[in-house]
Amino acid sequence: DDTTLAGALERLCATTGARHRLAARLRVTGVPAPLPTAYEVTLLRIAQAGLANTVRHAGATSAEVTLDYRPDGVTVDVADDGAGFDPDRPPAPGPEGEGFGLTSMRARVRALGGTLTIASAPGRGTTLSARLPRTAPGERA
Repeated sequence: DDTTLAGALERLCATTGARHRLAARLRVTGVPAPLPTAYEVTLLRIAQAGLANTVRHAGATSAEVTLDYRPDGVTVDVADDGAGFDPDRPPAPGPEGEGFGLTSMRARVRALGGTLTIASAPGRGTTLSARLPRTAPGERA
């Protein structure tokens, strides 16, 4: 039963949308399959951080979280229609510091053999994408 990650992402979108002026929605694509707990935790944290950054920096009106199950892995994307930024010059951390900034997100994804990419440009919104392979390093298929 793999309702846990999709359910958690659904709740995250609902609470983010209720607390902030942001229409956040979840889209699930592909065939859902059970994931290692480490994957679920990491992907949920990345979605949380992505939406938090959207709320804090982007001035977006909508965001879409996509959970995409593929035969070779799983991807979580957080896309917004906000201000965007130059990914080579990320915004300075806020006064409260970045509890879960891009650097630590990238490290967590890399530790599981995955990749984290950011597509953004000023005025064009931002898409944060975390992709994990079907089997984590050191785990049997």
